[in-house]
Amino acid sequence: QTTAHPVGLALLAACSIAVFVVPKKYAAIPLSLMIMAIPSAQRIVIASIDFSFVRILVMATLTRALFKNEYFGLKRQPPDILILIWMVWGIFSYGMLLGSFSGVLTRTGFMIDAVGAYFVGRIYLRSKEDLVRLLKFIGFIAIPMLVFFSIERATGRNLFSEFGGVRKYTLIRDGRLRCQGPFSHPIMAGVYWAVL
Repeated sequence: QTTAHPVGLALLAACSIAVFVVPKKYAAIPLSLMIMAIPSAQRIVIASIDFSFVRILVMATLTRALFKNEYFGLKRQPPDILILIWMVWGIFSYGMLLGSFSGVLTRTGFMIDAVGAYFVGRIYLRSKEDLVRLLKFIGFIAIPMLVFFSIERATGRNLFSEFGGVRKYTLIRDGRLRCQGPFSHPIMAGVYWAVL
């Protein structure tokens, strides 16, 4: 079902517009912002097909690359072939596992997210300067994220639950809070902070 908070919709609209108007060197930043700021459960469902906000931005960013020919000069590498094989195999095998077309649709959506984000990175992160620019942005966004995580740790309540898709109260394991912020699971939040 559709889960779309007005703030999430406003951020989606702003990021979607930004994808098409910012200079090429900033084209991956709106997607990075959406991934970090809005719970992944935020989605629009049309005819039983899920369009998560991240999926919408991945498709928008790839559309920009296509229309502006920003993929030009990208040389095919062995990982590109491997990830495309993984995509085809993943869609086929998941459909076989579930024995239904809905399995194919579900896995296709996942692959749009994963493989699409991979190619967004391949197209827009081609130099050390591109990577440093993105990492600086992520570091800057981490400051308000740290505030939200600190509040969650102090109160045991996840403020991102107002958007829907994440727990209202923080999980506890072995007497310790497992904060998750906007991420789908505390492990994903941990991966975010560890990588950062």
